Amino acid sequence: MSRIDFQNVCKRYSPELPLTINNANITIEQGEFCVFVGPSGCGKSTTLRMIAGLEQPSEGRVWLNEIDITDLPPHKRSVNTVFQSYALFPHLNVAANIAYALKLRRVDRSKIANQVSEALEMVQMTDYADHTPRQLSGGQQQRVALARAIVARPNVLLLDEPLSALDLKLRQAMRLELKRLHQRLGITFVYVTHDQGEALTMSDRVAVMHEGKILQLDKPEVLYERPATRYVASF
Repeated sequence: MSRIDFQNVCKRYSPELPLTINNANITIEQGEFCVFVGPSGCGKSTTLRMIAGLEQPSEGRVWLNEIDITDLPPHKRSVNTVFQSYALFPHLNVAANIAYALKLRRVDRSKIANQVSEALEMVQMTDYADHTPRQLSGGQQQRVALARAIVARPNVLLLDEPLSALDLKLRQAMRLELKRLHQRLGITFVYVTHDQGEALTMSDRVAVMHEGKILQLDKPEVLYERPATRYVASF
């Protein structure tokens, strides 16, 4: 499990543009399911990408378990990301897609099959190991993307609007699956969405963002009953 700290983090993509992230100071506790919610362009995905190492802060530092990871490349962080697009290899079957991450890490071949099998069982896709992505539904492809992200047991799982491409019924079912998976793995989940219902039903805590600022980071019931600002209440 891993704790994440942002210390005075700012992100500006260009001198002519306003700050995408404006002086963020937050702590995401070990093992919690933290959801960032807000309208498009508020900076929530940028926040996620700075944890992943895909973006560098313009100012400030990012810490993981009291280690400064601000300048570490993505492959040296025990962090995996699930994106909105599943990005599965179309020419590989499900098992091979999941095993790919382990092969990159040069995991012993004798261990790969067991870890892939365990990951498939966690996402309830054991019967689809030999299928190719084009033989799967959108929800099944998302499950494979999740299995690929968790197979190497990262300390932090980042999820960037992973359910937005699914229909409503499937999205609701996958919310429950993600909560179940979080409880089973016990690792830190950081989730980005623009859906308020998704944020309130899935999270341990919710961060409401607007124009690059985190207006409130609280438990869902506190956020709902005692919003810190008029914007948080209306959102």
